[in-house]
Amino acid sequence: MLDMMRRLPALLVLLAAFAALGAAGSATPAGAGAVPQQQPTDEPREGPIPCDPSYTRTIEPQVVQEGEMVTVKTQYRFICTGETRKLNYIFVVENSAQLRQGMGGREALDNVTRGARNFINQVDYANGSRGGLMLYAGSRTWRQPLIGGEEGRKALIDAFNGISISPDGNSAGAGAAIRDSTGALPTGVSSDFSNVLIIVDAGAIEVPGAQLVDRYTACNAARISGVTVAVVSFPAAGRRLAACASSGWFFQLNSDVGRNAPETFDKIAEGLLRGLQMDKVIYSDFLEDGFRYEMGSGYPRPPDYVVLSEMFWEFVGRSVPPTGQLVEYKVRVDKDVFPFGVPRNLSLWSHIEFVYAQGTSIRVRLPNPPLCIYKDSPDECSGFGATATSPPPVETPTADPPDTPVPETPDPTDTPVPETPEPTDTPAAETPEPTDTPDSPSPGHGIFLPLTLRAGLAGG
Repeated sequence: MLDMMRRLPALLVLLAAFAALGAAGSATPAGAGAVPQQQPTDEPREGPIPCDPSYTRTIEPQVVQEGEMVTVKTQYRFICTGETRKLNYIFVVENSAQLRQGMGGREALDNVTRGARNFINQVDYANGSRGGLMLYAGSRTWRQPLIGGEEGRKALIDAFNGISISPDGNSAGAGAAIRDSTGALPTGVSSDFSNVLIIVDAGAIEVPGAQLVDRYTACNAARISGVTVAVVSFPAAGRRLAACASSGWFFQLNSDVGRNAPETFDKIAEGLLRGLQMDKVIYSDFLEDGFRYEMGSGYPRPPDYVVLSEMFWEFVGRSVPPTGQLVEYKVRVDKDVFPFGVPRNLSLWSHIEFVYAQGTSIRVRLPNPPLCIYKDSPDECSGFGATATSPPPVETPTADPPDTPVPETPDPTDTPVPETPEPTDTPAAETPEPTDTPDSPSPGHGIFLPLTLRAGLAGG
């Protein structure tokens, strides 16, 4: 607490400075700032996590003297399959006047066409996959119904190349286009094919009419029927279809002409066609007050960045060493902070976040076993083993059976069993926190402080 009080004035000043910078940044015109980043889903999951990751976290020793250090070790592994999936997919593209952007009034459409062509050419039509194209503005139009084979691939590319921009600045046909495209997919049929809609929202206003179909109702019906709904949104759309997309499948383009559309469609193809592929893994540890990261102790390197007292290691790549990725570091226990002999947690929380190639992110909470801190002697933690379990064991004398002689105290053997176990490096711990389901969302990574600056604040 004293340590936090010493740091509080400096932190308040620093937070105010960052808040001012954030306010200044919010004045940036739309389309001129950084690309909006997708947020981790953190949704409850049933069944295994994609790529079958495994992870462990240990803290040793768990009985430690104040001023000394503990060693934290976290290791993870994962294996992503390279399967090519079978798809039934339909592009649902807004070709309203809002798409008339950039050079020649076609640059935005050309970027969408280039991205869609990238996707179409990555589909394996030999396995039975099929694709289609629906256009909409004030109304909807089938440009290419579902078609497969090499003939289908060429027909889809020709269909995109032949798109013309409607003079209509209305997107009221979106709901009917989504509804009819969903109806054209073989939903409700048990098969190994995935059904997918890829919606391109250019951002034209919706002018209500007598035949208006609510786009959000249509999206919800598609998802309920088992269709994966991916949304590619231009800035003018204001992210209005973010709630329409399946979790993790909303993609924001970075400019009015959609310069990053080709890469965005590549990312969608990666996620849909080859299963979930790992993009990066982020390990974090948010230390409690009174515990300090020991500078220079991090393996394979120091933290990549720090947010207040939460340290982050970020590993980028689609593979991991055969023995797994190890993160190891030491944490020192401050003096005159903790009551002695009372279990304390090292961290407020510790997470691993698995970020997949198509944009979804799953965060899981790691074990956080308690420590016992003593001042002069480990005997101050003599009750730690009992306290670490809930409820504590109650010793109740019991009589020996009448026909069994009561033995005298035996001589020591190779495996003595003392009445009260002395604390060891791995005492009985509280029921471990679950690690196979994601935790609720942790605070966003808003303010990044270099370790040297954080150390300066701690010392001040």
